[in-house]
Amino acid sequence: MIAMWMLLCSLSSAVAQDTPDEDQERAKVLFAQGQALYEQGRYEEAVDALQLAYKLSEKPRLLFNLTAPLERLGRWEEALDALERYRPDARDHEVEEVERRLVQLRERVEEERAEAEALAAAGQAAQKSGPPAGAWVLFGTGAVGLGTGTVFTARALGARGQWTDLCAGDPGICTADAQPLVKRDASSSVIADVSYVVGVAALATGAVVTLGAKKKRAQAGDLALYVAPAAVGVGGSF
Repeated sequence: MIAMWMLLCSLSSAVAQDTPDEDQERAKVLFAQGQALYEQGRYEEAVDALQLAYKLSEKPRLLFNLTAPLERLGRWEEALDALERYRPDARDHEVEEVERRLVQLRERVEEERAEAEALAAAGQAAQKSGPPAGAWVLFGTGAVGLGTGTVFTARALGARGQWTDLCAGDPGICTADAQPLVKRDASSSVIADVSYVVGVAALATGAVVTLGAKKKRAQAGDLALYVAPAAVGVGGSF
């Protein structure tokens, strides 16, 4: 038990140690890079640099600076999370501004969630308002019928070309060897004709069923186009 207690104490002490100097120096460089990238409008890269700087130094101020490029990118939830984590460490003169921005970010997050829910609901309604299941069966039958008709038409034409050469174009003077080709031409032609009729009829019936079905379409509200508020730029001292 004593050994375990000593081990826990040593681990706690190690965790509480300051960040190594080299990490602090690297974090300062990354912070400066983040500032420069933000000013150049390279917000994605600015976020990456500032996040890494925070990971190395764990300085709360970097959370505040992260908020600006995240807002510019419309990553409202991440911006809100960063600013909420910074709030306990906000300086006295910053509290009012931080609270104001938190309110704005919460509104943005709620709008984004409402928009996502509306789009999801519209998508579900669109699926429900599509052709009935019976119409899909008819469309499938029609497609198979047309496909079968095409295959047997090709088969009939192929046989016809062969027996025509053997019979000089007249099936009445064909030799015995040509008779199977004549029969194949005739049977394939019948199957092709029937398949086309069934296919066209099924497609037409499917269209009638679809048009006659009652459609329920969800009317999604107009989505408001909004522009990110002018965010406070990356600044302050490291």
